Amino acid sequence: MEFERRLDRKSYSIEIPMDDFTAITEYEWESGETSLSELLDKHANVYDTDYSGHFGNRIYFIMDAEDDTPETWELIFQYTTDFITMSTEWMKKFNEENND
Repeated sequence: MEFERRLDRKSYSIEIPMDDFTAITEYEWESGETSLSELLDKHANVYDTDYSGHFGNRIYFIMDAEDDTPETWELIFQYTTDFITMSTEWMKKFNEENND
């Protein structure tokens, strides 16, 4: 018996610097605002985005094989970079206001 094989989905992870990872998770914990995983799932052609300090400083997600394009990767990297920048700035301000 023969079976048809087809690649439908790909599972990926990207590693980010630990300081950036910490900024993301602290921002999400303290602010209660939209998370990076929600943004990526909604806007970057990926789903089941997940990250946790228990698994190191990596962001995991699944992508349909047809969406594995340079444009999708550009979206992933742009959303992640922008979120890191925003999280870092927010946490600096938060820490200044709460350490006085």
